[in-house]
Amino acid sequence: NRNSSWPGFLSKGTDVNGHSTTGWVMIFNGDTWEVQIGGKANGGSTARLGSGAVKVNDSQWHTLTLTVKTEAGVRTATIYTDGVKTNSGNITPAKSLTTTEPLKIGWRPQDNSGTNLDFYAADVVYFNVALDEATIKNNIALKDITKHPKYANLIGHWPVDDGGGAIVSNMAPTGYNMNLSGGVWESLGNEIPVSREKQTITDGTVSVVATGPDVAALTLYWLKVPTKSEWGLDGVGWISN
Repeated sequence: NRNSSWPGFLSKGTDVNGHSTTGWVMIFNGDTWEVQIGGKANGGSTARLGSGAVKVNDSQWHTLTLTVKTEAGVRTATIYTDGVKTNSGNITPAKSLTTTEPLKIGWRPQDNSGTNLDFYAADVVYFNVALDEATIKNNIALKDITKHPKYANLIGHWPVDDGGGAIVSNMAPTGYNMNLSGGVWESLGNEIPVSREKQTITDGTVSVVATGPDVAALTLYWLKVPTKSEWGLDGVGWISN
């Protein structure tokens, strides 16, 4: 939702200190993104794979993918943005990426920096096999995860659409739920991920609970004041639906 310098947003790794980590951390870099992946605690180095000029911080949904595979003794990490390969590198010198850090959606600092993390996550999926470029590209916005050609290798699928409670449910055949900590569920209005079907709302069929940020948007709706996206209102005037 805004340009951010350096905060991690998805990780299975430690904080990034001195450009080194154990595990992997996806990081915002202004309006682009990158991955830092390494094995500092296991005697290895840290590699950095950036998306270059490919921008993702544009108030649109994007599919960001990291794959890791070993062939002929060489371990390669590759990142894709919306199904297109944007960077790849040899991470064999990183050695083991093993860490006790949990898989985490949310803020992770880099070198004591990384502020203004403001984004929405959806459809987080984790496979125990490295997907190829064609598979990644052909299954963006897949509405039924059971139709994925590598569904048998799916060990985590968090739609992140629970809408309430303190659990982010894992819908894969195996794996674990996530605990929601320090955050709240927010209404996205019609700004839903492309993998979702928009609801046709008619009177009496849907119950919606207002949140604090909705007050301004709802007040403007009742006053018949048209809102503009550049105002940056957090709330949603959902009564208009």
